[in-house]
Amino acid sequence: MIWVDWVIVGVLLISTSLSWLKGLVNEALSLVIWFAALFVVFYFSPSLATVLADSVNLNFQARFWLARVILFVSTMIVGAILKRLVGRLVKVSGLSKADRLMGMAFGFSRGVLLLLIAATLLRWVSQPEASSWWQQSLLIPYLQVIEQNTLAVAENLLSNYVVIPAESS
Repeated sequence: MIWVDWVIVGVLLISTSLSWLKGLVNEALSLVIWFAALFVVFYFSPSLATVLADSVNLNFQARFWLARVILFVSTMIVGAILKRLVGRLVKVSGLSKADRLMGMAFGFSRGVLLLLIAATLLRWVSQPEASSWWQQSLLIPYLQVIEQNTLAVAENLLSNYVVIPAESS
């Protein structure tokens, strides 16, 4: 194994370990809270920026960003309280071992996804396939198989919902 393989193993171990410590419910709620915060920010910030015009003496752009910060922080605080309450519920229910085990699977999947994104970004900015470390890696071929299978499944699923125009000749 060369250095890139150790990086891959490290990413997978760290992601899996963190999710084992937190559990699936905590990890899933964190994801939902982030998406909810982004939704709230983009949906409600124009309205809040308008409301802030009466009480804050700033130009529109500054009020707009202030509204975004207020909404984001507020949503994250409410989400943290919710996460704490649900975490206590999981602990009291006796499901914490199962929650942690499923959290490990989630963490491993997240680690693989992060590695796939990193490999894709790396291919966009350079040509790592020509590098000796890419060719000598024991684990990169497995990532490439996962990437090809993931793309095939995604294309199959998306073909039902997205119409791709035929190439004109």
